[in-house]
Amino acid sequence: MNYLSEEDFKRLWKSALISVDTSVLLFLQECHAPYAKYVMDTLLFVEDRIWITSQVANVEMAPQFNYTGEIKGSLRKLNDFDREFDKTITAINAKFQSLQQNLDEQGHDLLSELIAEIDINKVLYDVISNFKLNVASSTKENREFLQSKLVQIFQKSLCSKTSLGFNDDEILAIEQEGIIRYEKCIPPGYKDAKKNGNKYGDLIVWKELLNKSNQENRPVLFVTAEKKEDWFRLRDNVILEVREELRKEAEACKAEVFVIHFKDFIKMSKLFISRSTKELSEKVDSQKSEIAEQVEIYINQNIHGELEEKLTEIESVLYDSNNIEVDVIEDIVISNFTYDIEDEEVTINCKVNFTVYADHSFYMGAKEPSINLPTKIECQIDAMIFIDIFSGQHNDQNKLIDIDSPYIELDEVEVIDATNPLVHEDDFQEQPDPDYDESYIDELEAEYERMKEQRESDFANEEHISVEEMEAEVEERIQQKGNKKDYEAMLREEKEDDEED
Repeated sequence: MNYLSEEDFKRLWKSALISVDTSVLLFLQECHAPYAKYVMDTLLFVEDRIWITSQVANVEMAPQFNYTGEIKGSLRKLNDFDREFDKTITAINAKFQSLQQNLDEQGHDLLSELIAEIDINKVLYDVISNFKLNVASSTKENREFLQSKLVQIFQKSLCSKTSLGFNDDEILAIEQEGIIRYEKCIPPGYKDAKKNGNKYGDLIVWKELLNKSNQENRPVLFVTAEKKEDWFRLRDNVILEVREELRKEAEACKAEVFVIHFKDFIKMSKLFISRSTKELSEKVDSQKSEIAEQVEIYINQNIHGELEEKLTEIESVLYDSNNIEVDVIEDIVISNFTYDIEDEEVTINCKVNFTVYADHSFYMGAKEPSINLPTKIECQIDAMIFIDIFSGQHNDQNKLIDIDSPYIELDEVEVIDATNPLVHEDDFQEQPDPDYDESYIDELEAEYERMKEQRESDFANEEHISVEEMEAEVEERIQQKGNKKDYEAMLREEKEDDEED
């Protein structure tokens, strides 16, 4: 499938409203029971974002809910398949008999006798027997499934997730618009133009989808089991893309509506849903980056205070700062990744490396503001991550990993490396100066320490100076030393010129 990318589907699966067509709801009573259960569980995993248009819930599904007779959808299909199979075997027999007769008439006695000896029923005995047995078994399973009323309960549950539809005047206006659209083959719905009733149903559904997306300012993923040219551009009954007219109309309405065929929806949902432990393991392995994002969110939202205390305890001793204030945590990398899968939970053990951008805060006295100097600290921490596994309501082998809501436990933080807050290493590395003199920085640090000692002495004698005054004096002294160096350099150049003369 190339009309909806995997990246877009992942985004929609996690955030979009998901709306299904009448064709999808009716398909559940036409297909094999285990498949119907898988589909129902798939939709229930995103139940909190299911929304059904009023046209589907209150108009098109109403006759189904009012029907009191026996529903024989899948049973009728199985009977049809069984009859078609019998017709196929009969046709093969007839073809062989015709071939044998032609060979005989053309004098090919040997070939005619070989064909005559072939008994199709005998040759295909195993195939025929297995087919008949499976039809009988499926018929029994599907009869029990349909009689359980699970499908009807599910259909009604989904259709309760609807909202107020259009009023009579709005419906009339849409139908009037539909007359013009259908004459010009503007999708959707024009393939239903010859229907006796509900010929504008698809158009009404489409208008509801546009309104919902626009009103709630969120994407809507519409799932239909109809493979028709008034929804999709087709080639040899293969979907190439959603009709361009639909995309443009959605853009004009400032709506974000995606249309996907039911089979493709189920296929792509397997990116998230597993039916075995092996598939669960594959999901965990393939979603390490998403797990890392959740760890980063957790660390940023929950442990700033704890991290500041720990880093202050470790780092401030080295530079005599009073405390460390964390600005941001980035570059989360997970390593040593191991996990165990149980019935309801995935337990992950790993190491988490991350970078902390922070400030060392130097206290300058009660009457002076503190000085904050930036630092970058590389940290490592052991982590345990617990991720819930949701099981299907109709088949507990259907599983969904709740990557977006993990429970995380972190061990003690360990500092791997850190930059010196008194030296802006990054600045010098990014903008190298050919005349850079390392002793200049040493002098600046020395001056800072001397001024700090002087400040403490002055404070003791109640002769306070401001931070601005202290910094200005440091700069003046350094400037004087710089001027002295420039003067000495000029004298050296003049001396060298005299020697050359």
